[in-house]
Amino acid sequence: MSDRSRSGSNGAPAASNTIAFDAYGVAIKIDVSDPSLLVDVRAVLPPGARETKDTEDTECGTRFVLTADGDVHQDGKPLATRQDRRVQMVVLDAGIRSHVAMTSPDHVFVHAGAVAIDGRALLLPGISFAGKTTLVAALVRAGATYYSDEYAVLDHDGRVHPYPKPLSLRLGRDARQTETAVGELGGAAGSGPASVAAVVLTSYRPGGRWDPVRRSSAEGALLLLSHTVPARKRPAESLARVQRAAAGAVVLEGERGPAEAIVGDLLALLAPPA
Repeated sequence: MSDRSRSGSNGAPAASNTIAFDAYGVAIKIDVSDPSLLVDVRAVLPPGARETKDTEDTECGTRFVLTADGDVHQDGKPLATRQDRRVQMVVLDAGIRSHVAMTSPDHVFVHAGAVAIDGRALLLPGISFAGKTTLVAALVRAGATYYSDEYAVLDHDGRVHPYPKPLSLRLGRDARQTETAVGELGGAAGSGPASVAAVVLTSYRPGGRWDPVRRSSAEGALLLLSHTVPARKRPAESLARVQRAAAGAVVLEGERGPAEAIVGDLLALLAPPA
């Protein structure tokens, strides 16, 4: 056995089988028992990930371990056992994203789609299957800059930062998710923070008619808070961030029909004030 594949004296994978990185201020290590896993692991690193040098004293917020048998462990707790590699990477991907969203020290993560035009952002909070990715994709095709279809990442001032993962579009009759790069939609990802100009809570309903109700900034903050990942763990900080994000923003709530039917109305919300 070569030195590159030999385990350390404590039974943990050797350093060459470890990826250490930082994303949004969260330090993570991933150990693999099979070096061939490294290519697939790097493919699921989250937006903003910066690989760092792995040393024994490197600060680490959490550690994932992957085995050649298809297991995934996070800090010693099993997340999956004996899965094929595709499922193994899906589990790892979800575990990393969830951990970063929950523990980022400098940002608050909100489950929301986000696009922007000229530094003015539109947030689309919502749960899975609410149609936010479809709406984000339609907005990007219409010329908006892509920020995320999963998380609106808020800084201390309530501005949203890019989290430009591939869009998870549900295609076909089985609604299977297909990861689609923003460039495939003819769009581009944002590169800096944007101020929130509008918050729109909407979900798709066949035959739905777009006739939204205007809400106050305070109601908008509560809408965002209900979709904020660390709201229970860091309630005061989460509330302060969403209040700053919603302050002065247009807040609308209502069901919709096809995404293309309301794109024009939503893009109009991002026009500079007269």
